[in-house]
Amino acid sequence: MKPDWWGSFIDLKSSQSIEIKRQKLVMYFSSYIGGLILLLFSLQHFENENSLLFSILLTSAAVVLSNVVLSHFHRYFKVSLYITGAGVSGLILGLVITGGHENTALYWLFPFPLVYFILFGYRQGLIVNLALFAVVLQLLYQPQWLLAEYRTDEKSRFIASYLVTVFLAFVAEYFRFRSHKELSSINLHRQKQANMDPLTKLPNRRFLDSVYFNKTKNADSGRFPMTVIVADLDFFKKVNDNYGHDIGDKVLIHVADLFKTHVRELDVVARVGGEEFLILLPHTQLVDALNVAEKIRACIAAHPYQCIEEKECRIEMTVSIGVAEATTIEQLNEAILCADEHLYAAKRNGRNCVIHQTY
Repeated sequence: MKPDWWGSFIDLKSSQSIEIKRQKLVMYFSSYIGGLILLLFSLQHFENENSLLFSILLTSAAVVLSNVVLSHFHRYFKVSLYITGAGVSGLILGLVITGGHENTALYWLFPFPLVYFILFGYRQGLIVNLALFAVVLQLLYQPQWLLAEYRTDEKSRFIASYLVTVFLAFVAEYFRFRSHKELSSINLHRQKQANMDPLTKLPNRRFLDSVYFNKTKNADSGRFPMTVIVADLDFFKKVNDNYGHDIGDKVLIHVADLFKTHVRELDVVARVGGEEFLILLPHTQLVDALNVAEKIRACIAAHPYQCIEEKECRIEMTVSIGVAEATTIEQLNEAILCADEHLYAAKRNGRNCVIHQTY
């Protein structure tokens, strides 16, 4: 199984939802508080001569506040983030062009790099910050585009301080992202340990009960028909008695590897007991599953385990198999029980054979 196989089944949404919740809370808090502050500032300029600054502040406040209110009523949170970012960008450019209140616009720009990193993450945040900085830099050195006047030393100090702010905000967001990714990796590793048989590295019964069957219930009917194969090694107790449990474990690993060579990436091979295995084949009808089961039976019989420790140690194995089909999720548990019954019928029938469901 590929390393990312587990990621398609094991739920990592808890850590992802926490990250989205963090973004939402930051956006809500900063939008409501920031929007109200912008609204208050705009009202201060309502009756003075700087009508352009009033319009910029009022428009920015309206965009930010209306966007955050509407974000509670739709599912497109990313769109709300981009609208907030666009509103902030418009505010920054407006402040730089007009100079703000008493030509203090440049001092109000320093919190915004952190806002972009929080909204968009370290990659997109860095791109937006640098792009916006390039535009601001162009404005500062093209006086004909500005209504405000900035001293040369004021511009140079702003540029140096702003770049330092962007750099520090980038470092903080980057390592926060790395920490979050590492925690998600630890979470995946722990869930894999809990849902994986430590010997064969196959999924275990807990994985089937707590993960796979739940996902199958929540998924659409696209996984059906699903065929169940229950396989049990014949006379495995004799292997442990004659060669010891260490060799027995290696035989189980050998057999598990043979199972995996005959299934697709979307199929599940699980170890559910000592020498018992359960194979789930989605999108597979009974007739096709019988071909798979027969190939597995023949492969195990044709590939005995060769002991590395003892050159003459050659352990031949056979397997008894029961097969049943489920056409709906409601029939899945019944199909597993039915396949298990057919497995025991195969044992009674002389072993090393496949017994399947009949209609």
